[in-house]
Amino acid sequence: MSIRDKILGSALKEKTITLPVWGEVHIRELNGKGRGKFEKALLDKDPAAARIWTIIYGVVDENGKAAFQEIDFQALAEKSGELLDSLASQILSLSEACADALEKAEQNLDETRSDSSSSI
Repeated sequence: MSIRDKILGSALKEKTITLPVWGEVHIRELNGKGRGKFEKALLDKDPAAARIWTIIYGVVDENGKAAFQEIDFQALAEKSGELLDSLASQILSLSEACADALEKAEQNLDETRSDSSSSI
């Protein structure tokens, strides 16, 4: 089997989690496009958007198909921040390296806020 076939034939990790309000939710690790959206939001210093992109690309139905589309961004933004955070955290944990990136971005954002408030 060629390296191309190995890479293109590999599957993303998936699992089912349970959230108090929404019950069972099927999640998968972020694909390349989802991780790109996540990272761009971090570069834009917008961890809330990073979480929403994580959910859009990380929540799937029972057949592994995307449960959300990009047009759902604003509707998701109106949901409970605590629930979104919990869901995104579990997707990022499954996606491994992304979780560390979000934590670092939040720390940088907090530092930026502290620096700007002290200069006023």
